[in-house]
Amino acid sequence: MKNVKYIMILLIFVLGISCEKEDPNVPKSSPFNVVASATTIGSEGGTITFTITAGSDGWWITYPNGTPAWLSITRMFGSGNYSLPIIVKPNITGTVRNIGISINPTFGLEPVTIIVTQQ
Repeated sequence: MKNVKYIMILLIFVLGISCEKEDPNVPKSSPFNVVASATTIGSEGGTITFTITAGSDGWWITYPNGTPAWLSITRMFGSGNYSLPIIVKPNITGTVRNIGISINPTFGLEPVTIIVTQQ
């Protein structure tokens, strides 16, 4: 009977150590998602909207090789939920244009890259 008591005390001690409590001072990431109104646009140009769902977390935009002259993004960073207009200027080159636009969330979450194609 005495051994059972010691085993129970030891078990409670071990379980108490292994249970981690969440620190209320450490921020948690919000769900992150990006949806594009379209991924292709005609040669006449126009606007594509990225709907960013980030809760209270931050995000920023990146794409390769600097800002292309045919694309205009009015906001390169922000936080929370946001409808981001991507303005695509007319394509008079006759060549199809593609660009990968990445929306990067905070908290080390995976970025979302959307390929925009203009005819």
